[in-house]
Amino acid sequence: MLVLNFYLLIIFTNICQHLCFKYTLPGDINWPKLSDFVELEKKIDGKTFIRGDNDFKPHTWNKITHIPKPAVIIQPKTNNDIIEALKFAKKFNIRLSVQSTGHHQDHRNIFDNSVHVDMSSMNHKEINLEKKTVTLGPGNNFTQIHNFVEEKSNKSLVVVGGADPGVGIYGSAPPTTTKLLFDFSSTKL
Repeated sequence: MLVLNFYLLIIFTNICQHLCFKYTLPGDINWPKLSDFVELEKKIDGKTFIRGDNDFKPHTWNKITHIPKPAVIIQPKTNNDIIEALKFAKKFNIRLSVQSTGHHQDHRNIFDNSVHVDMSSMNHKEINLEKKTVTLGPGNNFTQIHNFVEEKSNKSLVVVGGADPGVGIYGSAPPTTTKLLFDFSSTKL
């Protein structure tokens, strides 16, 4: 029985080596040099914070528990910024972490030693009052969305959803399955 368990362990280990992700960590031979991070920073239109910078601070809602420390934080301004972050993570085989607004109780949206994409700066908002639709960037939270819709629709439309005003729209439900606007102008109460 012991021999069988040993062989099963060897088989499992070999399968994991081929299927499980192995990310580059600081100290590994292919970990990026400071010059690689600086070169990435030059390609990003948004903000880039390299661990060790004075202004390096992961944006997070929960200040009580351990806050992971990514290798670099990118706050993209454009889609190209996101592409550059993905290319960098792939080139150096660094774990990628992404957050929309940073509202997460135990920081499962931020990883140590990762290329961290903080989408909070991509908070564009557009409303089409005729079609009763809203187009939102992933960095919006429900407070921002409620205020925007209320102001632009002259309080005739409301956003359905968002029990906690700090929660990001993309952290609550898939946007393709959620109808966000409710028209009060044609509703009799």
